[in-house]
Amino acid sequence: MSEPYADLPIMLKVHRRRCLVVGAGGVGVRRAKLLAEAGAHVVIIAPQVHPSARLIGAEIHERGFEPADLNGVLLAVAATSDPAVNQAVSDAATEHGVLVNRSDRAAAGDLAFMSSHRDGPLTVAVHTGGASASAAARIRSLLAESLDPAWAELLSLALPARQHIQAVVSDPAKRTAMLRRLTDNKAIDTLKADGESGLKSLYDDIMKDLA
Repeated sequence: MSEPYADLPIMLKVHRRRCLVVGAGGVGVRRAKLLAEAGAHVVIIAPQVHPSARLIGAEIHERGFEPADLNGVLLAVAATSDPAVNQAVSDAATEHGVLVNRSDRAAAGDLAFMSSHRDGPLTVAVHTGGASASAAARIRSLLAESLDPAWAELLSLALPARQHIQAVVSDPAKRTAMLRRLTDNKAIDTLKADGESGLKSLYDDIMKDLA
């Protein structure tokens, strides 16, 4: 028997995209909040809504799910305590060509919410293939605790320089070499030793190669 394919780890852009969460208990509210923090237009459908859901800024409809709720939706989250309702949401999402996440049976959906830590532009995420959500959370915490905070600062400062280089340097080899210098060992050592001003001086030297 062949081994099952591993899931593909990706980052999904949901900014200004309509995302549906069916169910407004603890899990539904947490996932709705994550979607809202990523800039999604979140729609919550549930007969009863936890008070914390109203703090998210989501569009809320206090009723049962209807297949038409999936119109124009990028991602649907089935997060009720009723497996039959979650299955109905999943089936309808498949028919509508909508990505679906199931809180009760992650393997039955198209994607899973990873245990993640975010610091500025840096995201560290952990997935255990459905083996243990608690282990994923613990591993995430260990990674976050061991991560040098200078990395997030470096990446924030490097981003404008990266965008400028990508816009003006047409030679692929030269562009790649310059981009690597923005975040190499010398760059992070300079930031830690000399601060933001020292890093900007280093970036000025790198930009001289644009001439």
